[in-house]
Amino acid sequence: EFGHNGQSIVTKSSDWPLSLVYDFVVNSDGSATQTATVSQAKNALIDAHEAGAGAPFHAESSNAVSATDTLTFFASGGYAPSNGKTTQTYRVMNSRGYCWNKTVSATTSTLTQNSGGLCGREDDGS
Repeated sequence: EFGHNGQSIVTKSSDWPLSLVYDFVVNSDGSATQTATVSQAKNALIDAHEAGAGAPFHAESSNAVSATDTLTFFASGGYAPSNGKTTQTYRVMNSRGYCWNKTVSATTSTLTQNSGGLCGREDDGS
Protein backbone atom coordinates (compact mmCIF):
# COMPACT_ATOMS: atom_id res chain seq x y z
CA GLU A 1 0.00 0.00 0.00
CA PHE A 2 1.43 3.36 -1.03
CA GLY A 3 1.58 6.24 1.42
CA HIS A 4 0.41 4.41 4.53
CA ASN A 5 0.53 6.54 7.75
CA GLY A 6 2.11 9.56 6.04
CA GLN A 7 5.06 7.65 4.59
CA SER A 8 6.56 8.05 1.14
CA ILE A 9 7.35 4.94 -0.82
CA VAL A 10 9.85 4.87 -3.68
CA THR A 11 10.75 1.76 -5.61
CA LYS A 12 13.62 1.85 -8.09
CA SER A 13 15.08 -0.89 -10.23
CA SER A 14 17.79 -0.93 -12.85
CA ASP A 15 19.52 -3.51 -14.97
CA TRP A 16 22.41 -3.41 -17.41
CA PRO A 17 22.15 -6.30 -19.88
CA LEU A 18 25.34 -6.99 -21.84
CA SER A 19 25.97 -9.28 -24.77
CA LEU A 20 29.32 -9.85 -26.48
CA VAL A 21 29.75 -12.06 -29.52
CA TYR A 22 33.24 -12.52 -30.94
CA ASP A 23 33.81 -14.67 -34.02
CA PHE A 24 37.09 -15.40 -35.76
CA VAL A 25 36.76 -17.61 -38.83
CA VAL A 26 39.69 -18.88 -40.90
CA ASN A 27 38.79 -19.93 -44.43
CA SER A 28 40.41 -22.79 -46.37
CA ASP A 29 42.28 -20.28 -48.58
CA GLY A 30 44.00 -18.76 -45.53
CA SER A 31 41.89 -15.62 -45.38
CA ALA A 32 39.92 -14.84 -42.23
CA THR A 33 37.20 -12.65 -40.81
CA GLN A 34 36.95 -11.26 -37.32
CA THR A 35 33.53 -9.99 -36.17
CA ALA A 36 32.73 -8.45 -32.82
CA THR A 37 29.21 -7.50 -31.77
CA VAL A 38 28.45 -5.77 -28.49
CA SER A 39 25.03 -4.84 -27.16
CA GLN A 40 24.54 -3.08 -23.86
CA ALA A 41 21.66 -1.25 -22.26
CA LYS A 42 20.64 0.46 -19.07
CA ASN A 43 17.00 -0.04 -18.15
CA ALA A 44 15.40 1.73 -15.19
CA LEU A 45 12.00 1.85 -13.51
CA ILE A 46 10.80 4.10 -10.72
CA ASP A 47 7.54 4.13 -8.84
CA ALA A 48 6.90 6.74 -6.15
CA HIS A 49 4.02 7.86 -3.99
CA GLU A 50 3.68 10.26 -1.10
CA ALA A 51 0.81 10.05 1.33
CA GLY A 52 -1.89 12.53 0.34
CA ALA A 53 -0.03 13.57 -2.83
CA GLY A 54 -2.49 12.20 -5.38
CA ALA A 55 -1.68 9.67 -8.05
CA PRO A 56 1.50 7.60 -7.85
CA PHE A 57 4.36 8.49 -10.18
CA HIS A 58 5.80 5.93 -12.61
CA ALA A 59 8.73 6.33 -15.00
CA GLU A 60 10.64 4.00 -17.32
CA SER A 61 13.82 4.61 -19.27
CA SER A 62 16.14 2.63 -21.48
CA ASN A 63 19.37 3.51 -23.24
CA ALA A 64 20.52 0.74 -25.59
CA VAL A 65 23.60 0.59 -27.80
CA SER A 66 24.49 -2.09 -30.30
CA ALA A 67 27.72 -2.08 -32.30
CA THR A 68 29.29 -4.52 -34.73
CA ASP A 69 32.54 -4.47 -36.65
CA THR A 70 34.06 -6.94 -39.13
CA LEU A 71 37.65 -7.09 -40.34
CA THR A 72 38.66 -9.21 -43.31
CA PHE A 73 42.23 -10.58 -43.35
CA PHE A 74 43.60 -11.56 -46.75
CA ALA A 75 45.50 -14.80 -47.30
CA SER A 76 48.26 -12.76 -48.96
CA GLY A 77 48.57 -10.51 -45.89
CA GLY A 78 46.99 -7.27 -44.82
CA TYR A 79 43.37 -6.64 -44.02
CA ALA A 80 40.38 -4.70 -45.32
CA PRO A 81 39.08 -1.70 -43.41
CA SER A 82 36.29 -2.32 -40.98
CA ASN A 83 32.64 -1.72 -41.72
CA GLY A 84 31.62 -0.69 -38.22
CA LYS A 85 27.95 -0.14 -37.52
CA THR A 86 26.34 1.24 -34.39
CA THR A 87 22.85 2.12 -33.20
CA GLN A 88 21.75 3.84 -30.03
CA THR A 89 18.14 4.18 -28.88
CA TYR A 90 17.08 6.22 -25.88
CA ARG A 91 13.51 5.97 -24.57
CA VAL A 92 11.86 7.51 -21.55
CA MET A 93 8.25 7.88 -20.48
CA ASN A 94 6.42 8.74 -17.31
CA SER A 95 2.93 8.77 -15.87
CA ARG A 96 2.72 12.55 -16.27
CA GLY A 97 2.66 12.15 -20.06
CA TYR A 98 6.31 12.82 -20.92
CA CYS A 99 7.68 10.57 -23.65
CA TRP A 100 10.94 10.62 -25.65
CA ASN A 101 12.10 8.05 -28.18
CA LYS A 102 15.26 8.77 -30.21
CA THR A 103 17.39 6.51 -32.40
CA VAL A 104 20.76 7.37 -33.95
CA SER A 105 22.70 5.01 -36.21
CA ALA A 106 25.99 5.18 -38.10
CA THR A 107 27.97 3.01 -40.50
CA THR A 108 31.72 3.54 -40.94
CA SER A 109 31.50 6.84 -39.04
CA THR A 110 28.72 8.21 -41.27
CA LEU A 111 25.34 9.06 -39.77
CA THR A 112 22.67 6.84 -41.36
CA GLN A 113 19.71 7.47 -39.06
CA ASN A 114 18.70 10.27 -36.70
CA SER A 115 15.03 9.91 -35.92
CA GLY A 116 12.53 10.40 -33.19
CA GLY A 117 12.35 12.76 -30.29
CA LEU A 118 9.22 13.72 -28.42
CA CYS A 119 6.69 10.91 -28.81
CA GLY A 120 3.86 11.79 -31.13
CA ARG A 121 6.18 14.20 -32.96
CA GLU A 122 8.70 11.74 -34.42
CA ASP A 123 10.28 12.84 -37.64
CA ASP A 124 13.27 11.86 -39.69
CA GLY A 125 15.96 14.21 -38.44
CA SER A 126 18.58 13.07 -40.93
